[in-house]
Order: sequence, then C-alpha cells, then structure tokens
Amino acid sequence: MPRQFFDTHNHRYPHPHRHLHLILIVLSVLLSFSTSAANNEVATLLSWLHSSSSSPYSGFSDWNFSDPNPCNWSYITCSSKNFVTQINITVHSVSSSFPSNLSSLPFLQKLIISGANLTGTIPFDIGDSTSLTVIDVSSNSLVGSIPTSIGKLRNLQDLILNSNQLTGKIPVELGNCAKLKNLLLFDNQLSGDLPVELGKLNEYGSEIPPGLGNCSELVDLYLYENSLSGSLPPEFGNLSRLEELMISNNNISGSIPSVLSNATALLQLQLDTNQISGLIPPDLGALTELTVFFAWQNKLEGSIPSSLAGCRSLQALDLSHNLLTGSIPPTIFGLQNLTKLLLISNDISGSIPPDIGNCSSLIRLRLIGNRISGVIPKEIGFLNSLSFVDISENRLIGSMPDEIGNCTGLQMLNLSNNSLGGPLPGSLSSLNKLQVLDLSVNQFVGQIPGGFGHLNSLNSLILSRNSLTGLIPSSLGLCSSLQLLDLSSNALSDIIPMELFDIEGLDIALNLSWNALTGVIPPQISTLNKLSILDLSHNKLEGDLMALSGLENLELECQKAVISGRQGDLCWPFPYLPIVAVAMAILGTVALVRVRKMNGDDNDSEMGGGYSLPWQFTPFQKLNFSVEQVLRCLVEANVIGKGCSGIVYRAELENGEVIAVKKLWPTTMAPEKQLSKFPI
Repeated sequence: MPRQFFDTHNHRYPHPHRHLHLILIVLSVLLSFSTSAANNEVATLLSWLHSSSSSPYSGFSDWNFSDPNPCNWSYITCSSKNFVTQINITVHSVSSSFPSNLSSLPFLQKLIISGANLTGTIPFDIGDSTSLTVIDVSSNSLVGSIPTSIGKLRNLQDLILNSNQLTGKIPVELGNCAKLKNLLLFDNQLSGDLPVELGKLNEYGSEIPPGLGNCSELVDLYLYENSLSGSLPPEFGNLSRLEELMISNNNISGSIPSVLSNATALLQLQLDTNQISGLIPPDLGALTELTVFFAWQNKLEGSIPSSLAGCRSLQALDLSHNLLTGSIPPTIFGLQNLTKLLLISNDISGSIPPDIGNCSSLIRLRLIGNRISGVIPKEIGFLNSLSFVDISENRLIGSMPDEIGNCTGLQMLNLSNNSLGGPLPGSLSSLNKLQVLDLSVNQFVGQIPGGFGHLNSLNSLILSRNSLTGLIPSSLGLCSSLQLLDLSSNALSDIIPMELFDIEGLDIALNLSWNALTGVIPPQISTLNKLSILDLSHNKLEGDLMALSGLENLELECQKAVISGRQGDLCWPFPYLPIVAVAMAILGTVALVRVRKMNGDDNDSEMGGGYSLPWQFTPFQKLNFSVEQVLRCLVEANVIGKGCSGIVYRAELENGEVIAVKKLWPTTMAPEKQLSKFPI
C-alpha cells in the first residue's frame, strides 16, 4: 500500500483515527451546548416562579431543578430537541412579575400567561425574544407602558394585552410587526391617538373584537382595506370620544347598530364596500358632529331616514349601490353644509323635492340609475355652487326649467335617458363653465339654441336620440374646446355648417348620423386631422369622398379598430368607400372613454373601491362598464392603432363585449411619428 495513505501530514488522506476523534469532539461540544442550554432554561423558569410573592400552587409541583430539561413540566411544551417553545398558563395564579430574561429561552414561540395575576411592567428585553409569535398576558395586573421593543418581533402574530392597567401611548413601532394579525389592547388606561403606522398591518379574516368598545379613550379607528368579517359590535356605541370610524373595504355583514348614535363625537363614518344589510338606523340623526357618512356598495334596504337631517354638520352623504327604496327625504336638503349627495344605483322613487333649493352648499348631485319621476324643480336654480349634476337613467318628465341657467358654476350636466321634453332652454347658454352637457335619449323638440356657441368651456355636447329639428347652428363652431359632438338620431336638416370644422380640438368624435342633412361633405372637414370617429350615415348627403382623404388619423385607426358586436373587416380603402360605408365603419356604438390625470382626491362611489385611482374617467356617451375594466386593458399587448392624437386599444370587457378605447395624448405632448413605442 502506498506510503502516502498513512502520511499524517497529508491533508488529502487524513488518518482514520484522527477523523473519528474530530467527530467525537464535535458531538461532545454539541451535547454540552444542548445540556447547558436546557439547564439554563430550567434555571430561568424556576427563577421566575420563585419570584412569586406567594407560594406556588400545587400545579407547579413538578417544576424541579434537578431535571435535565423542563420538557415534562406542566404548562411547558418543547421541541423535538428539548428546547422550550411554549409557556401556557391560564388556570393558575402565579402572583409574580412578568418573566424577565426571556432571551434565555431562544426557541420560545408562544408566551401565554392569562388571568394569572401577573404584576409589574412588561420588560424592555421582551424585544430580544425574536422567535415569539404569540404574546397573551391578558387579564392580569400589569402596569406601565407597552415597550417599543415589541416592534422588533417580526414574527409576532398575536399581541393580546387587554384587561390590564397599562398606560401611555400605543407605540408606533408596532407597525413594524408585519405579521401581526390580532392586536387586543382594550380595557386598559392607554391614551393618545391610534398610530397611523398600524394601517400597515393586515388582520386576515378576523372579526372586530367587541372589547374595542371598552377603549373609552379611543379617538380614531382605521380598519379599512382588510379582510375583516362578522358584524359591527354594538359596543362601539360606548366610544363617546370616537371621532373617526373607517371600516371600508372589508367583509363586514349584519346591520348598522343603532346604538352607534351614542358615539356623539363621530366626525367620519365610512362603512362602504362591505356586506352590511338592513335599514339605516334613524337614530344616526343624533350624530350632530358627523361630517362624512359613506355606506355605498353594501346591501342596505328601506328608505333613507328623514332624521338624517339632524346631522347638521354633514358635508358628504354617499349611499350609492345599495337596495334603498322610497323617496328622497325633503329634510335632507335642509343640511346647510352638505356639498355631496350621491345616491347612485338604488331603487329610489318619487320626485325631486322643491326643497332642493334650500341646500345652497350643494356641489355634487348624483342620482343616476333610480326610478325618480316627476319634473326637475325650478328651485334648482338657487344652487349657485352646483358643479356636477347627474340625474340620468331615471323617469323624469316635463321640460327643463329655465332657472337651471342660474347655476353658473355647473361643469357637468347629465340628464340623459329620461323622458324630458319641450324645447332646450336658451338659459343653458349662460353656463360658461359647462364642460359636459348630455341630454341624450329624451324627447326634446325644437331647434338647438344658437347661444350654445357661447359655451367656451364645453368639451362634450351630446344631444342624440331626441326630436330636435332645424339647422345645426353655425355658432357651434365657436365652441373652441369641443372634443366630442353627437347630434345623431334627431330630425336636423339642411347642410353641415362649415364652421364646425374650425374646431381644432374636435378629435374624439363627430356624429351627425340619422338626421336629414343634405348637400355635400364640405372640403373643410379635412382640417379635423385629429378626429377619430366620424359618422355621417343615414342622411341625404351626396358627392364624392375626396374631402375625407386628409383624415389620416381617422383612416389609420378605422382600419385597425375592433368594433363591438360586429364581425369581419369593416373598413375599405378610401377610393372605394361610399358614404354609408364610412358611417358603418365608425358607428357611434363604439364606446369611447377619455382617461386623464386626476386633479382631485375624491374617495367615494364615483371613484370605485373606496380608494383613489390615478385617473379621471370622463364618459362621452352612456356606457355599461366601469373604469376599472377599461384601465386593465390599457397595455401594449392590446394596442390596435396609433395616431397623431393618441393610441387605440382593444378592450375585452367582463361580459365578453369588445370595444375600442382611445387614450388621447396630453395636450402638452407632441409625439414624433417615427416612434414605435409611446409612453402610457
């Protein structure tokens, strides 16, 4: 056998006895460490027990110092390697202080000493026990503050400190306990505000503990955007100092407890996007300091209580997307601070009370998608602050009152899908801040007022599906901000006024279909080189299509667009394109949206989900889908066309419908035609 095999200086072929010797040394060290650690845990536990001010009960008789480890002791659980992982004492009083030096139990995961008459303070070194997942020392006599070092326990899931005598503020460091699911601090003497840092914590699938109702000093309670279930605890009515209760975006069920009216300091009550059912308690009218009441996207039933008029400080009331019935209480309009009233998509009937004229502070009124009937009261003209009115998809009748022209702050007026009739009031021409006017699908007659040309801020004018007659006013060419003009499905006659083609910003749609227009297509139409949708079908137009040859943006996007509910190639080369084919290719059934950066910070049903989106949604015709469905489709993979005014996307909706969506370039941006990829 070669000599080198026995060479003790050769590290490549070590001596077998040396190898065995090293293994024995390692095992000896490990065994020594394990024994030492176990003995240390025994010493730590016995030291704590013997610090008791009274003799330990018989339940601890098996805690013996001579044991090599504490794994056979009562209330102790160990790992397979004989290290303490759990202390669970809930049936005996130890009359001792909080265990100190817990870092000597390095594998301790659960510390449960509840109802055991623990005294003293929670030691700062609790933060060194980094394996802890549960701390439950509830129903004891602990004093002092909650140590900030608990924020170091990144594995902590349950922190249960209720029913003690703890004082001071709730440490903001608790927000660092990223895995924390249950935090019970009620029935103590804590003070100060609830730290906003706790908003980083998720309480997965938990119910709201009724004991929170005992936190008599609680001012703000933010539990929104979690997965909380169960019902609202009636004990919340005991919180006479509570100012903000925000439980939006959870799975809360049951009804709104009427005793919540006892929390008379409430400023904000946000319960939206849950599963809350039943009636709105009339007793809530006792909340005289309440400024915001959001309960949209729930399952609320019955009528809106007239007693809500007692909430004299109320500024925003949003009860949209529920199952509410009955009529709008006239007393609501006696609220002199009310700026927002949103009752979208309920089953509300009756008429709009004339009392609406008393609510001079009202800015936004949205009653879309109900069964509201009767006339629009002339008293609406008293609302000088009114900016946004949407009463579409109801059963309104009668004519539009001239007094609406007194609402000089109006920016959006949508009365579409009703049964309104009579002539369009000329007083609308005085609304020089108006941006969107949608009066489609009604029974208006007569001519389009020439005074509409004074609406310099107007970007969307939709008068389709009425019975309007006469000429298209040439004065509409003065509406320099107009981006969408839809006069389709009326009885308009004579020629298309050339002045319409002076509107340089007309880049979304021009729909004049289903009228009685005559003459040729004016050559000036070629100046609308940003126009995306043009519909001149079902008229009496004549002549050739040479005037359309300059509409490059229209041609490009027409060839690539996918139009809802239609099959096959819908566009043909312009030399072979008859007028009817142009119209068929770009029918107004294509749903368009314009998305742009939000200027505001609305957090109500108009924005959806109870949280702010980084977009503003401006519908230019009636749509049957939400902004969220659209935004999900605005990705590069869905691009079907690009032009000088924006990008066209293919958007497949949840109901299987396919639409074309155009995202306009910002007005400050002039993209180069050579670019193959554009920023979204």
